[in-house]
Amino acid sequence: MKTDLFINNEWRPAASGKRFPVENPATEENLADVAQGDAADVDNAVRAAKTCFESQAWRDMSGRKRGKLLFKAADLLEARLDEVARLETAQNGKTLFESKIEIGMTINTLRYYAGWADKIVGDTLPVEGPFLTYTLREPIGVVGAIVPWNFPLNIASWKFAPALAAGCTVVLKPASETPLTALLFAEIALEAGLPPGAFNVVPGGGSTAGAALVRHPDVDKISFTGSTEVGRQVMKMAAETNKRVTMELGGKSPNIIFADADLKAAVRGAQTGIFYGKGEVCAAGSRLLVEKSVHAQVIEQLAEGAKKMTPGDPLDKNTRLGALVSRKQQGVRRRAARHDDRARRDLWAGARRADLRRLRAGCEAREQHHLRSRRRAVDKGHPESAPRRQGDSRRHGVDQLVQLLRLRRAVWRVQSIGIWPRPRA
Repeated sequence: MKTDLFINNEWRPAASGKRFPVENPATEENLADVAQGDAADVDNAVRAAKTCFESQAWRDMSGRKRGKLLFKAADLLEARLDEVARLETAQNGKTLFESKIEIGMTINTLRYYAGWADKIVGDTLPVEGPFLTYTLREPIGVVGAIVPWNFPLNIASWKFAPALAAGCTVVLKPASETPLTALLFAEIALEAGLPPGAFNVVPGGGSTAGAALVRHPDVDKISFTGSTEVGRQVMKMAAETNKRVTMELGGKSPNIIFADADLKAAVRGAQTGIFYGKGEVCAAGSRLLVEKSVHAQVIEQLAEGAKKMTPGDPLDKNTRLGALVSRKQQGVRRRAARHDDRARRDLWAGARRADLRRLRAGCEAREQHHLRSRRRAVDKGHPESAPRRQGDSRRHGVDQLVQLLRLRRAVWRVQSIGIWPRPRA
C-alpha cells in the first residue's frame, strides 16, 4: 500500500518529511503512517496539474480518449473491488457490506462520466447578419477537490470523474481520517494511463493542505463536501482569488410519516435513513415528523428495530452496524446524547460503548444506536405545526427526506426533496 503523496505520477514524501497515523476505528490499530502534505506540497501538485492542463498532449486529447481512460480505471477498480472495500472498512469503520456498495457506486460514477466525455457540446446561435455565432464548452482548468471521511472514495469520484471527463486536471485532498483509498485509486489512475499531473493526491490537514489548495491562485475551481461551517470558510478563502466553488454541505433531513402510510415499510425506510453508514451521512434522516395518531406505533416499531441492531466487527459480512470513524466523532455523539438528557427526551433504545473483545480482539463498537423521542407529533390538518426550517437544511441541506404514502401532502413548504426507496420485504 502506497502512503506517500501522489504528484505528477510520482510517489513523493512530504516536503516537511512529516507523516501522520491512520487508525482503524474499530480496533484502534495503526493502519499506516501517511505523508502529511502542506502548502509546499500543494503548490507542487498544483504546478503539476497546471503544466498537464496546458500541455499540448492533454489539450489535444479527444473526449473519447479521456473517456477510454476513465472506463479503464473503472475496470481496474472493479477487479480490485474486494480489496478496496476492505481498505475502506478498515479506515472508516463502516461495514464491509456498505463498503462494497460504495465502491460499486464509485465504479458506476466513473463509467457514467466516461460516457459523457465525448458528448460535451456547444451551440450555434442564430443572429442577424452574415455571421457564424457559436458557443464552445471548455475545461475550466485545475480543480481542487476536498472530500470528507464518510464516503471517502465515492464522494471523491463525484469530483474527479466529471472533472477529468471534461478535460480538467485534479488535485485531491482526502480527509485525514480516510486517505488510504484515495491513494490506492492513484495507483489505479497510474495503471489506467492518465498522464503526469492529470490526477494528484495530497493528504494533509484541512487548515494546512486544504486551506492552501483553496487559496492557491492557479486553482481555478474548488469542489468541497463537508460541514456548513467549514464551507463558509472555504467560500471566503476562495473569494480572495475569485475562483468558482461547488459546495455540498451539511443540514438536517426530516422524514415525514402520515397515518395512512404503510407503517411497516415507512419505519424500515426511516430506520435505514438514520442507521445506514452508522448515521454518518450528510443526508441521514436525523429528524422524524410523525402524524399524531400513529406516533406511538411508529416509536414502538423503531425502538424494536433499533434494539435488534447489534454492533459488531465491520469486516464480518453479516455485521450491519460498524464503528464510528473516530474518538472525536464519538464525542460529538455523546454530547448529543447529553443534550437529549437535558431536554428530557424519552430513551427508547440505546447502547453504551460496547466491549466486543469476545467477537474480535480489540474490536469496539461506539455508542451507536440511540433512539430518543420528544413527545412532538405533527397534526395532519395543521402542517404549520411542523417546523419550517430544520437546522440549516432550507439553505444548505443536502436532502429533505420524505417517507410517506402520498407525497403531494408533504410539498407545502419543502424546497428540495429526496426520497428513500421503499425497502423490499
